Amino acid sequence: MFTKTKISAAISLLLFLSLTAASFPKGPNPEPRLDCYVLIDNAPNIVCRDSTTLVAATTTIVGIDYSGSLYSGTTLNWTTTNSQGCTGGLTFISPVMPSGWNDVVSSAKGYQGCNNNPHWESTYYGGASITCMPNCSTMGAIDNKTSSVKWKP
Repeated sequence: MFTKTKISAAISLLLFLSLTAASFPKGPNPEPRLDCYVLIDNAPNIVCRDSTTLVAATTTIVGIDYSGSLYSGTTLNWTTTNSQGCTGGLTFISPVMPSGWNDVVSSAKGYQGCNNNPHWESTYYGGASITCMPNCSTMGAIDNKTSSVKWKP
């Protein structure tokens, strides 16, 4: 026999599941909903933020990944608090992609002296890769497969 409490709990669970499912993009390689800014200094604990959350005056962009080819679509902006970027001889790494960006990248650009920017199909720099020097208008065989990336001088 169903009680009011059991029915109420079942309705709450169904409502939660439908709202949760509606909040996630559909399809094998969904387009991220918003442009994303990531502070690479915190890798691998990286979190997407919108441009209003990130203090632009204290960060330098070292790379931008795009969801579309030819530098189109939604952007993933990789930033650092080091104002010299790669021109100071530093290498920046991300062994994983932020939420919503795994297997999404279709083109990429390097900035601030980051002229050697490999993208890998697996986390922690495994599998097939393509090196953007500094830019890739398309990602070739790993289009929509990027799972880790580095930026080097």
